[in-house]
Amino acid sequence: MMHNVKSFITGFMLPIKGAQILLSTKRSKRWAVMPLIVNIIIYIMLISIFVWLISLIKIPELSWEFWGSFGTWLSDIINAMAGILKWTLTMPLVFVLCYFTFTIVGMVVAAPFNDILSEKLEDQICIEVEQGDEEPDRPLRLDMKAAVISIISSFKFVVRQIFYSVLTLPFLLIPFVGATMLFLVTAYFTGIGFLDVGMARNYLPYECKLPAISQNKWTIIGFGAGMEILFMIPLAGLLMLPLGVAGGTYLYCDIDWERLLSNDNFELPQGFIPPRKRA
Repeated sequence: MMHNVKSFITGFMLPIKGAQILLSTKRSKRWAVMPLIVNIIIYIMLISIFVWLISLIKIPELSWEFWGSFGTWLSDIINAMAGILKWTLTMPLVFVLCYFTFTIVGMVVAAPFNDILSEKLEDQICIEVEQGDEEPDRPLRLDMKAAVISIISSFKFVVRQIFYSVLTLPFLLIPFVGATMLFLVTAYFTGIGFLDVGMARNYLPYECKLPAISQNKWTIIGFGAGMEILFMIPLAGLLMLPLGVAGGTYLYCDIDWERLLSNDNFELPQGFIPPRKRA
């Protein structure tokens, strides 16, 4: 029990550890900030397009010239108020849409940058691979096959998350209990997602990931819980993503993959070089 609590706390502190690694790693900050910059540019373009489309909406104008100058003055005021009302009703909807999609779109945009960031951080966390340990370059077909396996692996985790989340839904009728269970399930798979950045980048098959996840279950839950709490800060999700990537990369490098896989009778995947964390 105490070991599980200690592991949970260790995982919960991983975002802080990730921040320390980011601040101490040269040239990593640009890859941490780049997704946010790209996402902001995307949303500036989207808002500009929405503004242009809204400007194309034509509201029929009133003309009460038959009432003389008073009718003209009154119709001008009503037409102006109708134009203001058009922008007053549409622009809040645009900003609400941007608010609720900013982080989701940003995570998609950040995916390729996260791989690069994870690679830079792994170089900082781990010792350099000795020349004799390097594997020969793999054929392109093997890299493509490994990439497909990695995509399938990620899809399996998504299916598992949906399955366990659905199982917890009936418990939402019980105050506090259901919400806690759903939060822990979400935290667990959030932690797996950040750990999987390093595992997927090194093309570890799904069956090789499971022993590492099982052995570090409470650390992963604590890690995911810490990240989920940070994600609750409005519009700060993208700023927290690099902390998750850094923390997940550190956890990936902290695992003794050779011992772990040998204990479960797995051979090291072709081309996979286990990370060796610096002392």
